[in-house]
Amino acid sequence: MGRKLGDATLGVFALHLTVLYVVLELPWIGGTAVSPTGAEMLARVLVVFVATYAVVLVLRRVPVVRALL
Repeated sequence: MGRKLGDATLGVFALHLTVLYVVLELPWIGGTAVSPTGAEMLARVLVVFVATYAVVLVLRRVPVVRALL
């Protein structure tokens, strides 16, 4: 599992800002660029981290995309 996550880091780096933008648009965890509480900021970081890795690991199974990521 560690090897898979390590191999996906370039894709995570390339995609994390897009996922962060989408998360900021969600009303339940975003809405504004500034987090009013530390808990909300931690939740944003965790959601972005998990969602980005999930998307990249799924996309790495597509042969054409795998060459890029």
